[in-house]
Amino acid sequence: MATSREADSITFLNASQRISSPNLLESYNRFLGNLRSHPEAVAEVLKWAGQEGLDSAHLTYDLVSVVYGHCVFPEDHAQLLNMICHLLMHHIKQCSSIKEMFSIEPVCSRVVSEYCQQLPGLKSFLGFLFQVLRKPLMSILNYTDGYLDYDVTKASVRLQGTDDFDVSAYIESSSQFILSVCGEFLVELNRFQEFFPPT
Repeated sequence: MATSREADSITFLNASQRISSPNLLESYNRFLGNLRSHPEAVAEVLKWAGQEGLDSAHLTYDLVSVVYGHCVFPEDHAQLLNMICHLLMHHIKQCSSIKEMFSIEPVCSRVVSEYCQQLPGLKSFLGFLFQVLRKPLMSILNYTDGYLDYDVTKASVRLQGTDDFDVSAYIESSSQFILSVCGEFLVELNRFQEFFPPT
């Protein structure tokens, strides 16, 4: 939720001063209300804009600022996150591989970026996240016992000629390493929980 200082700095336009027709104003209000209460429809509009090559940057900003009111109230956050969830689910359903799944579409990344701009405690949270992830990430970067790849076929091609490639042993060692990294993450999360930003 935005702080009182941030809320005061937002310039709101009175629609009734811009739209002279009462019927048109009522239709406009109803339209915005329907968009707000149907995040899946907003996600469809953004998805379509991305597919058509339209300037989704301006559209994304307009939707976040107009439909979700710059995330001034907690319910604004909930509605916007719901819309982001619909965008992500659509992206995941279209993916045929894990690699595709982690290459986020520009439209979705713009929405997430715009949402992050509305979070007053984002910098504090990123600092917290850096502290929590530092040790697990260093473990991954310093991993020298083998080659990590979620695709066993790629791993077997890369490791051919070194030793006899044992698929089951590779999967077991990789799984154990990933579990240990996840364990490190949980330990660090618990260790730094008192530094979790209040906002």
